[in-house]
Amino acid sequence: MSVRTGLLVALALGVGLPGGFAVPAAQAVQEVQGADTPDDAYTVWLCPMHRDHQAHGEGRCPLCGMALVRRTLVTRYVCLAQEDTVVEEGPGICPDTGDPLVPATREVIWFCPSDPDRVFVEPGVCEGDAPRQMTTRVSAHGDHNARHGGVLFMAPDGVHHLEGALEDGAFRLYFYDSFTRPIEPEPFRARVVPADDNGTPLGDPVALSAASGTLETPVDAVAGERAAFTAFVRFPDRDDEDRFDFIFLSEAEKAALAGEAAPAALPELRVPDTPQAILDAIRDRDRRVQSLIEQGRWADLFIPALEAKELALAYGEGASDRPWVALKRIVRGAWLLDLYGDQGDRIRVGEAYEIFAEGMRGLPERAPE
Repeated sequence: MSVRTGLLVALALGVGLPGGFAVPAAQAVQEVQGADTPDDAYTVWLCPMHRDHQAHGEGRCPLCGMALVRRTLVTRYVCLAQEDTVVEEGPGICPDTGDPLVPATREVIWFCPSDPDRVFVEPGVCEGDAPRQMTTRVSAHGDHNARHGGVLFMAPDGVHHLEGALEDGAFRLYFYDSFTRPIEPEPFRARVVPADDNGTPLGDPVALSAASGTLETPVDAVAGERAAFTAFVRFPDRDDEDRFDFIFLSEAEKAALAGEAAPAALPELRVPDTPQAILDAIRDRDRRVQSLIEQGRWADLFIPALEAKELALAYGEGASDRPWVALKRIVRGAWLLDLYGDQGDRIRVGEAYEIFAEGMRGLPERAPE
């Protein structure tokens, strides 16, 4: 990251530029294999403390300013109740319960059998030139795959995740820890209300009741039909309720999106060669962000938003006469769209987009010659 880009990021996000970081301890190592990187693995850059935030390359975390670190991730299939013991490369059935395996994002690591507690983030050799062994592990905030076919969000408390699902004529909330492992719902309280596509409530919120592993209430909506619900959830040690806007797509909408790859990570971004092409690419991402907001696909916002951020930084690298205020707003708005999209808060997503859109309005139609 250049000095100019680093200053733009720091100004946009309001963070300092500290140096070091600590890598979190390993969790639940499974699936020991040979030394090679899996063919279906992909590389991301993550904050060691706020792993929800991804980037295309080196940089700083928008929340704490820590240096991003490179990690290798892969999708595997696990038993919901035995995620630390059953790990498969493809779909299947849990041997103990007969339930379908669920997708889970896991981190690829390497280790030496003589010292298995010491892990590495890339292949290499151990003593005696023996290759390191490869395995995968769960990691905090590293997996946002829904377990019940619903919509999964990160909680603002930084500790929990929750999933809203329509099942058996009920709206259900499932709760998970920071490793997306199921936890009992007793410590949580929640209310829910049906809403229209603009988020306007269609009635008064009703309290959810505890059931087996979930909080639920009967609803008229059924799985496979488009439906929207707003949930207000009180988490332990938080005085106020947090808002989550769940939009369930219809089967027709899901079929139309079937060709899209699941947005588990940022795809590789090629920055165009000319300033005008970069401006055009930024506007293309803006249109994509608007489309996702209109569809209520909050959790997918991070890809076009963070691509727009990277493109804005690249445009700012080109010369000293760039529209710095507009670029700063695009960078800040993009990070906030990523954050509030993860949390499923329609109101804050809208506020973040206003910052982003204000920056877009400040861009020139044509790049200076």
